[in-house]
Amino acid sequence: MLTHLGSAWATLGATAVAAAWLLSQRQRMEAGVLAATVVGGRLLNDGLKLLYDRPRPAFDAHPVLTSSSSFPSGHAANTMIAFVAIALALTPARHRALALNVAVIVAAAIGLSRPYLGVHWPSDVLGGWLLAAMVLLLSRIAQTSLCSPEEQHQVVGGHATPIDRG
Repeated sequence: MLTHLGSAWATLGATAVAAAWLLSQRQRMEAGVLAATVVGGRLLNDGLKLLYDRPRPAFDAHPVLTSSSSFPSGHAANTMIAFVAIALALTPARHRALALNVAVIVAAAIGLSRPYLGVHWPSDVLGGWLLAAMVLLLSRIAQTSLCSPEEQHQVVGGHATPIDRG
């Protein structure tokens, strides 16, 4: 089922594999930023769930198990954060647009599956996506500030992203 790609096992597992690959390529900063982005986004989402404590839709039986509050949708936020961050971290510039499009389409499909399954309100999914956008933006700002002046020139000048190596 598509929605299972949004589980903690899938998103954290994919992130761990991607970070391990970056480490094997001696890209420690990129691996750290990727891990911090995904884990930080997940923790922020979980904190917001505790803060808002919004009940899930009250249907008799859900086809998937749920164990937390409804807002914001963790599947929507976590898949968008993880898949987009992985696409940014691993994809060479010439293929990045395609990788980002695939990441967003898959994450959007997972998010849209949640109201369909009756486990989230549409506003929960929208909230998750907005949270993901904020986390990804802050991650890119932080990553740029960690770059050397030469790498910053490449990013600010629009010549490349800070993780382009070839």
